Amino acid sequence: MAYSDAAEMSGLLPEAVQQKVEQWATPTKSPHERLALLSEISKKEIRRAQVDYPGMPALEKAFVKVLEETLFYSTPESMGSLQAIAESKFATEIETLSFCGVRFTTGAVIHKSRFYVQSQRLVWEDALRRGREQSQFRESGKYLKQLTGLLARFPRLRHIRYYPVPLDRHFGQWTERTVWSDVTDWGIGKKKKIQSWERVDDDLYSRDSFAPDLKELFAALSTSGLKLETFATPFAGNEAYWHSISARNLLSIDPAYRELVFKDLKNLSCNIKQLAEGGIVVQDLLSSCPNLQTLDLSLYADYVPEHRYIDDKEFFNPLWHQGPALGTVPLPKPRDLRLTFDLGLYTRVEDILRIFTEQENGLRGIRKLGLAYVTLAKGTWPELLTQLGKVLDLEILWIISPREGRNAGRSIQGTTIPEHVLKAAAKQVKVHHDFAPFEFDWVTKGEHAQYKSFTIFE
Repeated sequence: MAYSDAAEMSGLLPEAVQQKVEQWATPTKSPHERLALLSEISKKEIRRAQVDYPGMPALEKAFVKVLEETLFYSTPESMGSLQAIAESKFATEIETLSFCGVRFTTGAVIHKSRFYVQSQRLVWEDALRRGREQSQFRESGKYLKQLTGLLARFPRLRHIRYYPVPLDRHFGQWTERTVWSDVTDWGIGKKKKIQSWERVDDDLYSRDSFAPDLKELFAALSTSGLKLETFATPFAGNEAYWHSISARNLLSIDPAYRELVFKDLKNLSCNIKQLAEGGIVVQDLLSSCPNLQTLDLSLYADYVPEHRYIDDKEFFNPLWHQGPALGTVPLPKPRDLRLTFDLGLYTRVEDILRIFTEQENGLRGIRKLGLAYVTLAKGTWPELLTQLGKVLDLEILWIISPREGRNAGRSIQGTTIPEHVLKAAAKQVKVHHDFAPFEFDWVTKGEHAQYKSFTIFE
């Protein structure tokens, strides 16, 4: 859809206009994302058309989707935007709100020994100002008070999307680059090679990825009387720890608030850093969700340097005895379970089976199971699927990149599961082999591999 589409709609019949609006309002499914989101171009088109064609029902419905995907930060400016929406006619139609936990930095230092472009200095100073305003806003209690009051003005709100950082951003930083400068070195009398620091994004973020920003969000949700049906984070290719929720952040939530907010929760989809205490936190989360029906957990090995994936012989098992302990928390209603690992994680057949066979709380009611990038010991995938076919009555089984091997890195290999084993495991089985995250060029380039989400099967 070209950017000028909205401007070209004048003179079109109502049916044609509505068709364009419906195209813009159709979410895009990415193979690396669990959330179906509007494209940035579609959002721009809808905003522009909303100004040119006010009052069109189809367009207003599409505009609500744009508002639902708008990220709100814990800053005075962002809360002002949320207030404007809360006071608009669209507030009664909004069912989803999206919040971003980013904290802007307050303490970055400009090193005078470095060379800076003046415009970059101004951007940095603006980022610091934003950080100071945000810090004062939160510490004063004004953020929590305003957010609580605003949430109560969305009567249909049932779904929260939480972004640890925006999808299109990494942690804000200044990247040191060696460049040939036009600045004259007066000591030598000629141009010289210098170090220039260049912004890689528009904002400067705090490096504290463990900041307890969920504490205030859940306090506001609870006090406002909202009962959620969905809490989700973006999948973001499960590529980096900053797209995951830290255990410390989850621990900051008051248990009483968590229980009130999650009492009616039906769908929980999260990327979680796999810290030592991560499993206990997941147990706490699940214990607050007695009505949970769908659980989608993506686990990230956390702070694992890329070179580990080549040489290190250790894995981290996220389903060990102090892990999330799925199957030990009473969850009577789950029908859909999806687990995604990364290259630094492995597990055993007995660890997965324990989820379903625990005597009191095993998840025997699961009818749809997804296993992505799971690494097992060599030759044990048939054993796992055979046992799953015996203990579960699976209607659907999705498997992405089944792996096997004893050591991380080069020894991990994809595996082909015999067709008769797959057929015995579930009524419908889909297997997708994805080798991209296990290639090693991305390591040497300093890049992060993107993992695929279960949306590839939908």
